[in-house]
Order: sequence, then structure tokens, then C-alpha cells
Amino acid sequence: MSVIELPIGDPIIKSYQFVAFPVAISSAYDDTEDWFFNNFIQLFCRTDGEFHVNFLACDIYGEMPFLKKYNLSQSYIAAIYNIGLKELFIRNLNAGYYIYSFVDEYYIPNRMNYQKNHYAHDILIYGCCPEGFLTLGYDASRAFAKQVIDFDIINTAAASQSILALQKIDNIYYKSEPNIKERVKKYGRDRIIEMLEDYLYGKNCIDKLFLYHDCYTDSLTDKAKNRYFYFKRVPNVFGIDVYHYLKLYIMNIFSKHELYNDMSVPMNHFAVLWEHKKIMSERILYISKKFDNPSVETLYPCFKKIEEQALIIRNKLFKMQTGQSITKESILSSIQIIDSMCESEKEAIGELIKIMNK
Repeated sequence: MSVIELPIGDPIIKSYQFVAFPVAISSAYDDTEDWFFNNFIQLFCRTDGEFHVNFLACDIYGEMPFLKKYNLSQSYIAAIYNIGLKELFIRNLNAGYYIYSFVDEYYIPNRMNYQKNHYAHDILIYGCCPEGFLTLGYDASRAFAKQVIDFDIINTAAASQSILALQKIDNIYYKSEPNIKERVKKYGRDRIIEMLEDYLYGKNCIDKLFLYHDCYTDSLTDKAKNRYFYFKRVPNVFGIDVYHYLKLYIMNIFSKHELYNDMSVPMNHFAVLWEHKKIMSERILYISKKFDNPSVETLYPCFKKIEEQALIIRNKLFKMQTGQSITKESILSSIQIIDSMCESEKEAIGELIKIMNK
């Protein structure tokens, strides 16, 4: 068989696969740069018992102007399984569609749950070769990496009972549409400034989700409507106020431990924090070039330092994910770093807004 390999980039955002996958696709196309740096500015944080931090932005379930999708339900996949899931996927790859699906990691080699637990996890298929499908996702070493997976293994993993039970989850097929110029006319300085102000002042963005979900008009898409009702139902904070709850999260984890190495405690929140700061640093260079405003580059060292501080915190906490013990004293020092980051970022973003408004 011939090799099919659709373009795929190395995404800055890797903390959650449902965000990382579409960014990996879009980053393979140069003319998606404006879209990227006009998004991923605002953060939100769930503040009840189910702590969660993420970008207030598009994800794989919709509102990405350079990608179109269509859905095949798990029940349909089950119905056609006996006549060839492999053939179905290859046919779509040949047509230029990326495939977003779910598999049971129990059957996937070099995955954390391989031969241990039946665990449904998402996966991106971006091509195929004689040895199997070309896939992207987190491997057993927690690296976000490419992997060739045998066709029969994908067949088995996609048809597992743990996957078929998820009737509400669809397989989503993506095809790059990099030339939709009308939809991206709204990207520009005013949009970036508005989002920076939302972030800086911790504004509740529930009534402007049409902006954050790249809707065609001021009316909400189904995805944005779902998030609207989520924010109405669940308490959240936004922007700069997320720092306070990250501090509370750290204090809660380590309040009763001198040593800590619990691999089950989610640490994606701090990966999101670092990715947000990394994008902020790169956005400074983008703004300088895009709007011919080299004066903003004077702020780059400050944003870069904040990014480096976020990486220190991320690396400390991710040691637990590899089973290493770390002292409470060491981790609680992260709170001081978070305080420093927060104050530095307030000053830097305030100054950035002033420069951009000149």
C-alpha cells in the first residue's frame, strides 16, 4: 500500500489532547498564525470540588475556522466494523481527512494503560503506511509523540466494549481548510487588546463566548452554547484570578504531607499555565512583526521570565507523575513563584496594552 501522511505540526499546547490535536493540524499551515495568536489568551478555572484549568478557546469539538468536520457515531462505527474499520479510515485519509477517534488503551502498545486497564482515550490518526496507522498522542512515558500502530490493533481498540459504550462520543474527521479569509478578517489588534484586558482584569466572559469560540456571528454555535450553560451551572474564575486558585490547589494537596509522590493527582493545570506563558512570550514577537511595533519587544524579557517560572513549577509538580518524592517545603516554594508571576504579569500586560493602544 502507498504511504499517506497528512501535514502535522508540533503544537505548543499539549496539556489536553482535545486541544493539542487541532493545534497540531493548524500549526502545519503557515496562514493559521493569525488565528492562533488571536486566541489562547484567556484562561478559566473551575473553583468547586472538581478543580480544572484550561484555555477559554476553541478545541477539537468546534469553532476552528481552518478545519471542517463531520461526525460518525460510535453506533455507526459498530455497525460497519465487520466490513472494515481499516478501510473506512484509509478512505477518509485518502480524501485528506484527519481522524479523531477513541480507542481502548488496554490494547495499544506503549500507552500507560497497555495490558493494565481498559481505558478509553482519544487519538489522532493523520496517515497510514504498510505497518499501520500514523497516530499522535501521549505514550507510556508521558511524551506527546507520534506512533505507528498496527491496523488490527486499532480495529480491536476502537471496537472494544469500553469504547462502544460511549454512545455520546463521535468520531470526528478533520480536513484542513487553510484559505477561509472572510472568517478571519476580524483578527487584529483590537481583538487582542480586548482579550488581554479580559485576562488582566479577570473578567467573566460568559456573555461574550461568541468571541472566544470564533463564531461566525454574534450568535452562539452549539459548542459555545454548551459552554455557556456550563459556566451558568458551575462556578469559575477567569484570567489573572486563576493564580489564586492554583495556589489554593497546591496548599490543599500538600497540607498533610512532608513527602509526596501520588501519581494520580492531576497536574495538567500547571502544564496549561506554562503553555499559556509560552504562548504569551511568542505573542510578543508576533505583535511586533504583525503590527510593525518593535517597541513591544522591550517587554519580551519580562514575559520570558514569567514563562521560565511557570516551567519551574510545572517540572516540580510533574516529578510526582513519575513517582518521585518531593518535599512539601520544595513544592510550597512554588507559591512564592506564583505570587511573583502574578505581579509581574499584571505589570507587563498593562504595559503591553498601553503600547498597543498608541
